[in-house]
Amino acid sequence: MQFLDGRLIVSPSDLTGFLECEHLTQQELAAARGEIARPDRDDPVLDMLSRRGLEHEGRHLASFKAMGLRIVEFPFPEGTLANLEKAHAETVAAMQAGVDIIYQGTFFDGRWRCHPDFLNRVDRPSKLGDYSYEVADAKLARKAKAAAVLQCCVYSEQVAAIQGVEPEHLTLILGNDIKEELRFKDYGAYYRSVKRRFEETVLAPAVQTYPDPVDHCRICRWIDVCELRRQQDDHLCLVAGMRRDQTRRLQLAGIPTMAALAASPSELVPGINEVALDRLRRQAKLQVERKGADALTYEVLAPLGEHLGFQAMPEPTPADLFFDMEGDPFVGENGLEYLFGITEMVEGTPRHHAFWGHDTVAEKRAFEDVMDFLIQRLDRHPDLHVYHYAAYESNALKWLASTYATREQEVDRLLRGRVLVDLYRVVRQSVQVGTESYSLKELEALYRAGKRTTEIVDAASSIVAYEEWLDSCAQQKLDEILAYNADDCLSTAQLRDWLEARRLEGIAKYGEIPRPGPEKTEPSDNLRDIDQRTAAVLDRLLAGVPEEEEDRTPEQQARYLLAHSLNWHRREAKSEWWEYYRKGTLTDEQLMADPDSIGGLEFRGEVRQEKQSNIFRYYFDPTQEYKVTMGDKPHDPRRLEGAGTVVDLDGI
Repeated sequence: MQFLDGRLIVSPSDLTGFLECEHLTQQELAAARGEIARPDRDDPVLDMLSRRGLEHEGRHLASFKAMGLRIVEFPFPEGTLANLEKAHAETVAAMQAGVDIIYQGTFFDGRWRCHPDFLNRVDRPSKLGDYSYEVADAKLARKAKAAAVLQCCVYSEQVAAIQGVEPEHLTLILGNDIKEELRFKDYGAYYRSVKRRFEETVLAPAVQTYPDPVDHCRICRWIDVCELRRQQDDHLCLVAGMRRDQTRRLQLAGIPTMAALAASPSELVPGINEVALDRLRRQAKLQVERKGADALTYEVLAPLGEHLGFQAMPEPTPADLFFDMEGDPFVGENGLEYLFGITEMVEGTPRHHAFWGHDTVAEKRAFEDVMDFLIQRLDRHPDLHVYHYAAYESNALKWLASTYATREQEVDRLLRGRVLVDLYRVVRQSVQVGTESYSLKELEALYRAGKRTTEIVDAASSIVAYEEWLDSCAQQKLDEILAYNADDCLSTAQLRDWLEARRLEGIAKYGEIPRPGPEKTEPSDNLRDIDQRTAAVLDRLLAGVPEEEEDRTPEQQARYLLAHSLNWHRREAKSEWWEYYRKGTLTDEQLMADPDSIGGLEFRGEVRQEKQSNIFRYYFDPTQEYKVTMGDKPHDPRRLEGAGTVVDLDGI
């Protein structure tokens, strides 16, 4: 967004930024007018993404050149009206000449400046001749996102103005090299509505907006400015776990700041569940206390029930393991889990085991080695547990087992026996801490003295370091990542010990807190028989079949596909079961915040009988601002009949 000769010039990124955050639009307008300085953001992750994006475009440009197509490439024009008008005229001339590909052309209609990655010639008549052009834009994302589609809609509208007909399609060249072709008409009406609201906003007098936190903050140049404003205002969004709708309701109730919330009386606020409000008030008090304290403050919460909070913590054993993974989401088609780290404590000293995989073949092998390591340890020590922080590791193991169709029974064994223990969930359900973030790094002030001394201190930095290693192959980068991974595992072990001490505080305060009982880790006899017979057939089908698809004959490829179809239905059903049991580890408040769940159901009585089933009526708090849709669970006799204040569940 800029003013040139007194004229406001906007771009597609301004439009998508408007949808993300209207405060961003007002900040950019003020900067364009010269009222405030536009900040520079030094972010290695964004720099890496920009470089990757250019490489992604470059690969596809090279592929077009290899096809022998007529291609015109344009340099990025300097930002003056004359340069923009000249670049626009050159792009139009290239379209009139009928070249096959136009790379980085410019459209400028006096208001909008656009630079689509590719304009592709197609065999569809227009006023240009017996051909026309459609837009293709390269994006690192692996699925189409709304912002990318809207950007292409702006480009497509500009193309239509020149050639006299709307492009039939727009294409997103995704980060996994899949080309997703979308119909422009399917999105045109929405695009025109958004564009109209945007232009009405930027052409109107400036309005007062507030920098409420949104997802876009992570990549926004204004993040430091906005965070400083929120800190100065003691804004409610600084309270850990605060949702935007809760902020709005608290403000309507006359509670505008974190300090005001901390000091507020124990009264209900319309639209906020009593349990959620109590938690937010306690959280605000802890954070306010933290401002005047030397140490990080915390509070031990009352037990919530079986498999929740401290009741999800098994008895510690000397054989326990601590697990952390490192991945790069920008490598290959689906990202790469390139490091699996496991720490064990040997006579009080940490011993770290690292499993590396720098491509998909090595990733699969590393995953298999990790699972074999864990199962061997579990066979020797059936009471051991594997601790990790947050759901990344558990989800990654499930994904890898499903993707590579290997070690599926072993992953099931870990899940069935609750061998994996997520300490993030334990923390959130058993203690409250006076910090805005419950990341592992923030919690370390509770059980570590001083800050980390490793070169890499967070996940984003580890991705940048791995990208640098991919370019340089410098061993130092891998050593830095390994040190960071080992420190995360050690920190997880220290957090487990700290939580054990807090569990004792909980017992002293609330009474006995039982440990989770032993879980059955082995499958049923019937399931074991199915697995064994399936494995035997799988081995025969895959005998002699090469690992890489390009090395297989048509017959070997057919055998490979048939082999991996054997467990297809069971593999597909697992994701539903995983989600079903995940929800069983959430509190009512967490269920209320979960976009796919309803929490706080209250039984209201039986409604009627239908054949062999009974219909029951339940009530839930309608302030849960989510449209809930939920299909039948496998072998689950109950289902939600609708979403609203009252739902009926049919049960046997």
